[in-house]
Parts: sequence; structure tokens; C-alpha cells
Amino acid sequence: MKNQIVPLTEGKYKVFGVSDDAIIFSTKNHNNFESLQEATEKSGLLESVFIILLYTVTGIRYNEENKGFDIVYDEAGDEKTLSVVPQDASERNSIAEALAGIKGFEPEQSEESKTKPLLLNLLYIAITVYVTWVGRQIAIDAEHGQHFVATGRKSGIKNLLAGIAEKLGPNGVIMAGVIVALFLIFLAYQRFNKPATEVKYS
Repeated sequence: MKNQIVPLTEGKYKVFGVSDDAIIFSTKNHNNFESLQEATEKSGLLESVFIILLYTVTGIRYNEENKGFDIVYDEAGDEKTLSVVPQDASERNSIAEALAGIKGFEPEQSEESKTKPLLLNLLYIAITVYVTWVGRQIAIDAEHGQHFVATGRKSGIKNLLAGIAEKLGPNGVIMAGVIVALFLIFLAYQRFNKPATEVKYS
């Protein structure tokens, strides 16, 4: 695990590596650990480097349903958390275990709370209902010759979605929304009846 480069995704940092005394993160892609280590001495405007000293790390944890894991560390008496998502999600468990091994942490498994995933899925369902309602209104307006044209930030995505809504028509939008909502309800039911396992090393 030490002196190796681990590519990351879904976050600010592109890679991280572990030295004898620190975990080093960088916003720039590095092909080898020596290059990453050198960046700690000369990072600038084009690269940001973040260092977590190993002695401050108090835990490693992850939920089996998620792609990444959290590094829990102490900063001036405050508990901080940095989420890490490996580019290869299949390596998540082995990377977390290796980091825990460096610290001599022991694993502890427990079931996640049923409330959190349930509330999250309910939020997604509410968003789906809202988007369906907006899409239906756009489709109705289009039938009356009023076409939606977005401007400003993310206007391309908005116009694309509006175009899809116009092609589907009011009934098609409602049908698509119902299908998505039912799928989310199914996922919420599954997660509620079979909570994911949470692993914590400390």
C-alpha cells in the first residue's frame, strides 16, 4: 500500500498515496509516488496537495452500498472526515483494509440505520414528482406552441430535458415519472428490509 499511486474519481483529488508518515492527496494526476511526494514541496496554482498525517487518523469506515470509504482524522481536536472514491470501485475494500492495517485498526461490522436510506429515497421520489410535474407543464405548453428555451448556466442540459419532455408529451412524461418513482420505491423497500453492512476500522 505504501509508496503506491491510487487513482480517484468523484471528488476534488485525482490520486492519493501513502508514505511512512502521511496520506498525500493531489488534484493532479501522478504516474508514480515519487512525483506525488515531490508535489508536496512545490505545489502551486495548478495543483493543490492535501496531507493527512498518519498519527492523526482515528478510523476508516465505509458502507457496502457505496463506492468509496471515509478517512476519519483529528484536526486540532476536531473530528474531520475525507471521502475517498477509488477509480476502481472493486478495490475499495482492499484499500480500506490496507490503510487500516498500517494503523493497526481492527474491523467492526454493523447494520446501517434504516431511517437514513429510507429518507434519502423519499427525497429522490419527491424530486422525481417535481421534475415530472415541471416536464408535464413544459409538454402542455409545447402543445400550445410555447416552447421552453433555457438560458444561463446549464442551459444545454435544461433544453435537452425540455426537448425530451416535448417529444414524450404530457402523458408520456407522467408515465416516465411513474416508472422512475416505482423503481425508487422498490429500491427503498429492498434497502429497508435488507440494510447494508457498515464497516468501521478503529
